[in-house]
Formats: sequence, structure tokens, C-alpha cells
Amino acid sequence: DDLQVPCGIAYREGSLFVAQVNRVLRFDDVDSFALSGRRLPAPVVINDQFPSDSSHGWKYIAFGPDGKLYVPVGAPCNVCTLQSYGNIAYGTINRMNPNGTGLEVFATGVRNTVGFDWHPDTGEMYFTENGRDNMGDNLPDCELNKAAEPG
Repeated sequence: DDLQVPCGIAYREGSLFVAQVNRVLRFDDVDSFALSGRRLPAPVVINDQFPSDSSHGWKYIAFGPDGKLYVPVGAPCNVCTLQSYGNIAYGTINRMNPNGTGLEVFATGVRNTVGFDWHPDTGEMYFTENGRDNMGDNLPDCELNKAAEPG
């Protein structure tokens, strides 16, 4: 009930991870609660250091083949020089351990991704990148990119 713009979910080992614009929460043992009809307990906040900008702030999250949780931080503007928000850089895809530790940048220069997945054989990440706004429906092109390794 107290979630603010929950916009991304990922499931791992009985826990449901829910991303909001500025934080990622974990609901533990969701299967037993769902099967019993009981209400979920309060979530565990695993990271609340993300920017609170709503523009491009939605977090589409997923666990990678390395077991880390990937969390994007979009640019807070249409066309601008990207800055940082504390230790978090805008225009990035970040990853962290399931408990919220070890947050690091995986990919930079990503204006606004709204989805990503990994090649089942190579483990390479593929991600969307939405181009800037207000130039017409097809300018600039949106992209599908590949990140074979961090950087």
C-alpha cells in the first residue's frame, strides 16, 4: 500500500524484488504468503540511494546470469550533460548483489532503457535505449544495444 510508483519486478529464490523510482525493495517468502492468502509483511529496503527524478526514473529490473540484480538509472532530462546523484550516475545500468551490497556501474551512456535480457548461450546483455524526445515519432531512432562486458 505504501509503494511509490512500483515499476519493475524480479523474482529470485522465493523473494520478490520491487523497484520504485528511488529504491529497490525485497518481499521475502512470497510463495507461502500467496498460497495462504495472508498479506505480505513489510518489505526489506535493499537500496534507497537511487535518484527520485520521475523523468526516465522507472526501473525495469532483472537478475543476470551472474546472479546480480540489474537496475537502470535513466537521464533525468531530454538532452543534457549527465551528472551524478550521490554515488549513482545518471544514464547507466547498474548491478548489485541481491542484498543490495556491491552496487556498481555495468553500462554507461544509456539515456533510458526500458528493458534488457541476456543471450542464453553467451550471457551477453541486450538492452533497449530510447532516443531523445520531441523530434518527431522516428527521430532519433531508438536502439537495441549489446553489452558483452562491463563498460
